[in-house]
Amino acid sequence: MIFLLGLVPNLQAQSMEQAVHDVVIQLGQSGLNQENDAEIILEMVNYHSQKYDRQARVIQGELYGLLQNQFPKARILLKEEAIAGVSFRAVLIKGSYKQEGTQTQIVLNAVKQMNGQLIAKANAIFETQREKFEHLVVVLPIEAPDLKKSVAETYSKILRSELTQTGVFNLVSSDVIDSINADEIQEQYQCTREECSAIVAEQVNANQVITTQYNKITKGSYYLTASLKDIKTGRTLNEVAIQHNGNPETLPRGLKILAGKLAGIEVATSTSLTRTNGKTGMLVIKSNPSQASIMIDGRLLPQKTDTLLQNIPIGKHQITVYKENLGAIQEIILTLAACRTIRI
Repeated sequence: MIFLLGLVPNLQAQSMEQAVHDVVIQLGQSGLNQENDAEIILEMVNYHSQKYDRQARVIQGELYGLLQNQFPKARILLKEEAIAGVSFRAVLIKGSYKQEGTQTQIVLNAVKQMNGQLIAKANAIFETQREKFEHLVVVLPIEAPDLKKSVAETYSKILRSELTQTGVFNLVSSDVIDSINADEIQEQYQCTREECSAIVAEQVNANQVITTQYNKITKGSYYLTASLKDIKTGRTLNEVAIQHNGNPETLPRGLKILAGKLAGIEVATSTSLTRTNGKTGMLVIKSNPSQASIMIDGRLLPQKTDTLLQNIPIGKHQITVYKENLGAIQEIILTLAACRTIRI
């Protein structure tokens, strides 16, 4: 079954992620592209309080990742990292967010650190989300002695994604966590990863921390363990463990189950996206423009259009495709019949 999704303007107010994407593009187009190999220092505050609060951290984390993608030759630094000194060509991006009713405005100004000359500016508005979470949680990288560091980092991002999708936790952005070297902190303070977790959490203003370990017990037998702790009281709020067979292909599933247990949610044992009789099919999803994000039944996929999706359960699904301020939604019923084309 082939879906050709023609994207149309999205009439709903854009999300924070879309707004941040817009301001990064604006910065490049208004002059920052000419400084694409310089050091870029990032600072974000609340417009009213001039403080680096929770929302500022979230926006800054999103900015950090998108700036890295947009300016791969540049060295992106948070303001606290630049205290040790930067080059004379460094650029400071001073940002603020201003909440007004149901909308929040982001304003960015890029200036040369040496003389304060304005070289680029940007602004965007997104729909203010209602506060759902009481606590900010930092998820430390998984400790996995039997995995390469790069592989463990990938699984750490998968775990954070699964925890986010439970809707229970308000997590510190992966980009912000990646900017903090937990190994250096351990070496400096001579503490275990769990003992150092409070130090890391304090650096990102989190009040809860999740530590995870993946350890081999015997041949073919591993255990995934995770602990959720309150930093201020030191109390363990939840501690879970699941057994795993050591197969890397099934580890993402194990992380999903682990995330569900931490959140107090039962995760179905089936790997399907929805209820199914075990039969699966394939979808080819294309869009104009391409490189759009894909969601199936509310679950964001890592693939971008145009792409082939395999092992999709037979049955009814909602396909959502979006890019910037364009989007399209289509409900489909996947069958074992011959492929057909639907144009939207």
